[in-house]
Amino acid sequence: MLIPLNQFEQIIDPTILKRGLSYFKNGHVDEPEEIAPGEYEAMVSGTEQYTVRLTLKHNIVTEHDCDCPYDMGPVCKHIVAVIFALLDDTLNEEKPKKSKRSTKKDSGKPVEKKQTVSQQIDVILKNTSHEALLNFIRESAIQNQNFRNLFLSTFASNSSGISKELIAKQLKTIVKSACGRHGYIEWGNTSKVFRQINQYIMAAQKQISEHQYDHALLICFAVMEEMTKAIQLADDSDGDIGGCVDLAFDLLAVISSQTPPEHIRKQLFDYCIFAYNKGIYDGWDWHFGLMGLASDILGNAIEAELLLTCLEKRPLSDFDKSSAEQIRLSIYKKTKSPQEVEKYIEANLSNTEFGKDAIQKAIDNKLLDKAISLAKKELSKIKRQDPD
Repeated sequence: MLIPLNQFEQIIDPTILKRGLSYFKNGHVDEPEEIAPGEYEAMVSGTEQYTVRLTLKHNIVTEHDCDCPYDMGPVCKHIVAVIFALLDDTLNEEKPKKSKRSTKKDSGKPVEKKQTVSQQIDVILKNTSHEALLNFIRESAIQNQNFRNLFLSTFASNSSGISKELIAKQLKTIVKSACGRHGYIEWGNTSKVFRQINQYIMAAQKQISEHQYDHALLICFAVMEEMTKAIQLADDSDGDIGGCVDLAFDLLAVISSQTPPEHIRKQLFDYCIFAYNKGIYDGWDWHFGLMGLASDILGNAIEAELLLTCLEKRPLSDFDKSSAEQIRLSIYKKTKSPQEVEKYIEANLSNTEFGKDAIQKAIDNKLLDKAISLAKKELSKIKRQDPD
């Protein structure tokens, strides 16, 4: 949602607008800091302390984010409160200056613009010795567990001591800290879990961009496994915790699409088989999603047969059977002759997706009678499934 500053009061819900103004007037908003050109961050005190980030371009808020759990609309009262604070700063800058700063300006000396946070950090980094920075990082990592875990995950490629088990242990700590005394994550705490887990996901994303796949895989595997467990302990009605699994799975798909080194491809393939056989994600989309990834990156006939054997082993529901058939078709297309693929499709036309493919293929080959016949069968099947 784009929010022009000169008309934001007209486009935001009146109730949210009123509450945000009240927060601002009552001093619940810290002074917004410009962390980078056009990007602002401010803390807002409510039932808890929340962080708001806004991106401002040409007096239009182009991006906005608050880590509160509000989900009833595009903008919460905390974001509105920070917009009022930004406007107040702007208006104060535009007022005639009667302060010492005004006197300095009148005297011909330019008023220095306040540095952004990133600029302040750059200056400090430039003027601080290497040894002092090392000591700060070392001491912060020892004293602050969240910083330590993030540091270890972000720079995992520089360490030989990082394992999936170690990362999983860190993630369990995050989950445990979010649980109440009954061991359950209430709705209001799931967003906190997401924010902390997302730091690991971003670390994995950075490693993938630098082709450091080894540790990115470990992070993704650990996130998927631990967050799938955490869903059972949480009110995840907003999908925050499940969203962590989705993001980690998406990164695995990115790795598979980048033609990774053979040892990475093999590690990912083996994990997909392991997770499927163990039923780690049984009942979730990721269960067959990983098998789909495995079929995308299989490297030889032996792996193809292993995949097919796995699909035959486990008892399947009707829904799972359809997913398994589509994965088999993907494997057949890579390893079998066109005639065998065609035979498999014909034998499984009860699968709606196969029926659609068969109809389209008949049309492409100008076999209109066959296309019509197949379409009638599909229509009949749909009527049987939904007689109304």
